[in-house]
Amino acid sequence: MAGSTVVVLPDGTKVWLNASSSLRFPTAFVSNERKVELHGEAYFEVAQRANQPFFVQVDGMQVQVLGTEFNVMAYDNEQWVKTSLLKGAVKVSSGSNTTPVMKPGQQARLTGAGNLLVSNDPFIEDVAAWKEGMFVFNNEALDGIMRQLSRWYNVEVDFTSNGLKKKLFTGQIARNENLSEVLKMLELTDAVHFRIENATVAVMP
Repeated sequence: MAGSTVVVLPDGTKVWLNASSSLRFPTAFVSNERKVELHGEAYFEVAQRANQPFFVQVDGMQVQVLGTEFNVMAYDNEQWVKTSLLKGAVKVSSGSNTTPVMKPGQQARLTGAGNLLVSNDPFIEDVAAWKEGMFVFNNEALDGIMRQLSRWYNVEVDFTSNGLKKKLFTGQIARNENLSEVLKMLELTDAVHFRIENATVAVMP
C-alpha cells in the first residue's frame, strides 16, 4: 500500500497527501503571498493570514484560497483536474477563465480543453474520505475506481473488456484492507471479477 502523508507547512497549514502525490513549498513564506505546487491529490486546511493569500498551483489550474478546507485532485491519468470545497471559500482560475467565489459543497473541474465547470456535489464529504482511511464510491465508474486502487496498492490494471470500464459501483471499505478484500467487495455485485497475477490486476466479466 502506498499510504498517505500529513505535512505541516511553515505557516501552520496542514496538508494530507494521497498516494503517488507530492507537494513543493518553500522553507518559509517570506513574500506577500503563499504559493505551493501540487502533483497528485491533497486535502488542505489552510491557516488564515488575511495579508498573505494562499495559492495552490496544479496542472493547468490555480486555486486561490480564502481561509478554507478543500481537496484538489490532479493526477496525470485522470480526465479532470478537480477542486472540491468543503469549508470556507476558494476561487479557481485557468488561463483567462476564473470561477466565481465557490461555496462549500461545490466542485470545480478543469477539462482537457481548458474549460472550467463548477457544479454542486451532493457527495462532497466523500471526496476526502481517503484522508480518513476509506475508499468511498458513489455511482463511480469502474475505471476510476481501478485507478484509485492502482495508486494505493501500487499495481497495474488490465481490462479484458472495455465495456467493463463504465460499470457503476457504490460502496465503501477501509483502505487498510488487503487489495483482495477490496476486489471481493466489488465482485459481490457479480458484475465483474478479478484475477491478481504478480503486480497486475486483470478485470474480467
